Amino acid sequence: MDRDETIAALRRENEILRAERDHWAKRSSQLALKLSRLVEVLYPEPVSLPDGRKVFFKPQGNDVHEWMQMLSDRIRAICFADDNATEG
Repeated sequence: MDRDETIAALRRENEILRAERDHWAKRSSQLALKLSRLVEVLYPEPVSLPDGRKVFFKPQGNDVHEWMQMLSDRIRAICFADDNATEG
């Protein structure tokens, strides 16, 4: 390999590495967003009513399995909505 070929090969490799870095930086940002939304689902903010009262999230019923299924459905909905948003 002569000098020009070596430089061209290094430039191509540099472009590939930059593209990979950008790809994983984007994926990392998407993951952080999804994780923060999961925290919002698990620990939602209390809602303030016009009369000053605050309403907190409390699972309906005493069946833990039912509550966990509801939570799981909400988490899947977030992930599904995010995946559809990135495709479009």
